[in-house]
Amino acid sequence: MTRRRILCMGKDSGVLRSRCDLLESAGFTAESFIFPEGMTRLQQEHFDLILLSAILTEEERNEIRTLIGTTTPVLVVPKTIMASSLLAEIDQVFGPANLP
Repeated sequence: MTRRRILCMGKDSGVLRSRCDLLESAGFTAESFIFPEGMTRLQQEHFDLILLSAILTEEERNEIRTLIGTTTPVLVVPKTIMASSLLAEIDQVFGPANLP
């Protein structure tokens, strides 16, 4: 089965790296980008899920949603979230049967 691809975007590279490490250890393919540099990546690649840091403004989040349309799910995640909570939210998007 192909691993689900997740893009994490925000403004804190340390937080983004730790999220990607968690996602990779859970079996996903994860990439992180600082906003707005990640916008280019969104235009070039398809991702199964976009994780946005809650620190992004509503305007920035809307810009991202406009770029990707409605076909890719988006989760807005607080800066501090327990790993189990983040993975549970992702499970709700993909469904337990669709985990990598």
